Amino acid sequence: MEGRLSGKNVIIAGAGQTPGEDIGNGRAMAIRFAQEGANLYLTALHAERAEETARMIRQENPQAKVFPASLDATDEKAVREMYNMTKAGMIHMGEIFASMYAKDGIRVNTIVLGLVQTPMALVFNQEKTGKSREEVIRERNARVPLKGGQGTAWDTANAALFLASDEARFITGASLPVDGGLILRRG
Repeated sequence: MEGRLSGKNVIIAGAGQTPGEDIGNGRAMAIRFAQEGANLYLTALHAERAEETARMIRQENPQAKVFPASLDATDEKAVREMYNMTKAGMIHMGEIFASMYAKDGIRVNTIVLGLVQTPMALVFNQEKTGKSREEVIRERNARVPLKGGQGTAWDTANAALFLASDEARFITGASLPVDGGLILRRG
């Protein structure tokens, strides 16, 4: 299958799936990338094994890594929570890897997600607040500045697809907000 990522090796960190009515970010990315012809490795841990990294470097076509992070990683109050600290670490890790592998033609970028309607987000918020799924969705939609409310995992996947494609061949070390303008409220 010919596509934007045909013959490209792409690593997706966080391709798990929480049960629920919606699709998760990592799963949507894996599906979208496969539709575009990518060869997938579903975690950065495998790529950091010496033999995997060496194999990627030896290949002639440039490679891409896209890490998912959270907008909460940029919030000094929220960053104290373990989940948010790991997402802040993903942003920093993306920058470090971009610096390390740029000379080898491996691009590393991070997508920084705002409110995205995924099973993990909805189940977590329902359990935390005791509110119904519909109430949680309504409240999250109201917080997003861009008309239409929170994003979907397909929005995440499409942003990641761009960063992994040759269209972003000159982008590395970037953190791309995919948040419907939510970062604008943070100042």
